[in-house]
Amino acid sequence: MATRKGLLSALQGTLETIDTAWWWLEGALRAIGILPRQQAAVEPLESIVQETLRRVEPSDAFRQSLRSELAFAAHQRNAGLIVEHPRPFCQGLIVGVSLGLAAILGTTLLVIFWPRRRVVVDHA
Repeated sequence: MATRKGLLSALQGTLETIDTAWWWLEGALRAIGILPRQQAAVEPLESIVQETLRRVEPSDAFRQSLRSELAFAAHQRNAGLIVEHPRPFCQGLIVGVSLGLAAILGTTLLVIFWPRRRVVVDHA
């Protein structure tokens, strides 16, 4: 269990580093003019959402069904009958994608910052 927690914390740290690098790169690209600058919203977001979305009221049948399902789930939990299916595929996919992104980022930084020797060709 300790290795899983360590792996998850390392993964979280890697993702935070990638996120920070991405936002820094985006800000730098906006500053030098490669990406357009963000424009301030003309109207507040709240009024746009209120105009676009309508209030949803669930039906009585939905509420009754939800109430009975929640009561059943609470009964199972109190009785100790919790069944959880392992999801190794999702965890493996997340770890694989994160390691791939870390490898891409590391390779990109290596290519950018690796010292290069100049080759001088003498045509004499």
